[in-house]
Amino acid sequence: MVRKTRVEEDVVRKVFRWDSVLAGVVAGYLTSLVCSAVLGAIMLKTTIAQETVPSIISGVGFLSIAVGSGYAAMRSRWAGWLHGATTGALYVVASVLISLILFPEPLNAVVIVERTVIGSVVGLVAGAVGVNL
Repeated sequence: MVRKTRVEEDVVRKVFRWDSVLAGVVAGYLTSLVCSAVLGAIMLKTTIAQETVPSIISGVGFLSIAVGSGYAAMRSRWAGWLHGATTGALYVVASVLISLILFPEPLNAVVIVERTVIGSVVGLVAGAVGVNL
């Protein structure tokens, strides 16, 4: 009898893998950290218009969610869309909590829900792609 690994058993039993989601969130934050460092170096050496910086930062956030969600889906090996969407939502919620700790200002609940939905959709798409890689 061939012994199956834990991941193979989870795929057969269709178990939601929270460890994959958390690993995806960490991968997303590492991606964000690396992209922010590269962006900082580029901004130091060039003259980027201040108006473009928020768009670039949003792009880094979306890229980070996509990388983290794809990674979570690859690790889970099934239901990539679900693992990806959950990773995207947790990434946004964790970002909001971190910003509340560092910058205690009132936040608009509609904006938080909007960002969480967008993060979930980006994660869903990336997870659907990532599970097939």
